[in-house]
Amino acid sequence: MQYMRLLLVPLNDTEYDYSSIAHFADSYGSNSYDYSSIAHFADSYGSNSSEPTFHLKKLTDKRVKLTGQEIRPTFLDLEWLYRAYCKNKFKPTVKCEKGFPKSDGSDYYNNRLCPYPFRGAFPLPTKQQFIFNALLNCTVEITVPNDKRIRIHVETVNCTNNNPCFEDDCLQIKYRPTMTNTALCLCGTLKNLTLRTLSNKALIQYKGKHEDDYAIVSYWLDK
Repeated sequence: MQYMRLLLVPLNDTEYDYSSIAHFADSYGSNSYDYSSIAHFADSYGSNSSEPTFHLKKLTDKRVKLTGQEIRPTFLDLEWLYRAYCKNKFKPTVKCEKGFPKSDGSDYYNNRLCPYPFRGAFPLPTKQQFIFNALLNCTVEITVPNDKRIRIHVETVNCTNNNPCFEDDCLQIKYRPTMTNTALCLCGTLKNLTLRTLSNKALIQYKGKHEDDYAIVSYWLDK
């Protein structure tokens, strides 16, 4: 599997073992790039020392940890496999909308929907808040006018810790224009994390696994 090097993933030439250079190629610009793809090498790949072979620009440590994950394929990994090997053989059985399964009346999808008041949100200039807790399993979409953005502040998260945190571990915030990407995954115990969406929409996905799990998330209209 060839690793696509973006402007956001600069190669550290001084630390790289050039016997593996054929695995790298340049690709400039794609909103659909998924750092957490199971085909993405970890930052230690091809290193000739203890230093990383590449650095991920514009990403905090929490997002860097997903790079090189070996937990399971992402949605985009499975979509790529379907397009490459199965597109003309059978139709997919899961219909997707906005990055998660589309409503078809199944219990699975109904469990993914948030109960009121989490079903949908339209931010105001003043801060508003979601309190997710216990075994709730849901997705909420936040929408603002096309020329606006959303500021999201994670007040606190208290869930089972995993390293790295991944989809369905506790809280995932999709803030990029392409909602099919794996986004910022949070679990364990943390406070005061803020981000700004790159488009006029966001998806907040919470999945509690224990009665004492919870997450408090604030959001407001940004410029």
